[in-house]
Amino acid sequence: MSLQSLPRSQYKPVRGLLAQIEDEGTMRAPALATGFNPLDAMLDGGLHPHDLTILAGKPSVGKTIATLQWARHVAERGGHVAYVSYEHSEHGMLGRLLNLQLSETHAHTDDTAMETMRRRIKAWVGGRLSFDQLLETHPVMEAAAETLMGYASRMFLIQGSTVTTDLHEMSSIARHVVGPGGLLVVDYLQKVPMEGRASLDRAPEVAASLKEIAMTDHVAVLAIAAVGNDGLGQRRIRPQHLASSAPLVHEADCAIVMNEKAPAISRVHTAFDGRQIEDAKQFTLFTIEKHRDGPADVNLEFAKEFESFRFSPEGAFVAEHLIDDINYSD
Repeated sequence: MSLQSLPRSQYKPVRGLLAQIEDEGTMRAPALATGFNPLDAMLDGGLHPHDLTILAGKPSVGKTIATLQWARHVAERGGHVAYVSYEHSEHGMLGRLLNLQLSETHAHTDDTAMETMRRRIKAWVGGRLSFDQLLETHPVMEAAAETLMGYASRMFLIQGSTVTTDLHEMSSIARHVVGPGGLLVVDYLQKVPMEGRASLDRAPEVAASLKEIAMTDHVAVLAIAAVGNDGLGQRRIRPQHLASSAPLVHEADCAIVMNEKAPAISRVHTAFDGRQIEDAKQFTLFTIEKHRDGPADVNLEFAKEFESFRFSPEGAFVAEHLIDDINYSD
């Protein structure tokens, strides 16, 4: 088809585009704060509608913990969220949410009672306890569940299928469940099915399609990405260690990589002070590797509170030199 044969009505001049944007309010959708400081400040307020943010890290570094915590924060503050997980059941994700909520409602209880409640949540997730029996465990459990119910109508936990939860279904979820200005979380990108393509081969195309969903449906898309085999043995992973790294990162508006802090800091800090390495084990690094609309190569650290399925939301800029920094590639 020649350029001359394209109907002009298919496109809008700037005047028409401005009128459409004003009518729909698509440019006024605010950033969705993660609740992590100073991460939100570095992201100009948080996760942005129309953008694809990729979060990567090795297995067990806390990717699901972080993204579920961010999603909960968005829903708590009035946003609509769909969390699609190919790794966890809906009951399992709800159990994590209850544990997270419990950790923020425990002012009037002790460690023994908290451990009992966590065991009871595990029993409920495993089908050995009814929800009513779970609530009867302790008044704090009931209070945590009541707080969760305050945002439950805005948060959707969806167990993804590697057969049916494809990109078409993702678009439908973005449009009809989340809606403009909301958040779609994909855990994780390499498991989104695409007919005729192996999981690693399809990752760049899936990322490109998720970016299109973000722009077309006016939602923020947050996708977890797996690390390639060459990254599993690295002390600190970088974007080049992601599976299909170059085209995958190219599609993202923002790419954040998580690493355990202890192996990632330069040995110049630990050679003569064993306590520093022990302290570092309590923290996870969040590095903003790419950011189209803000600063990149920003290293932040957040304390792990994995027994409560959360990170401490109050973090800090990393003071130590990290391996792969200039002159610190030991």
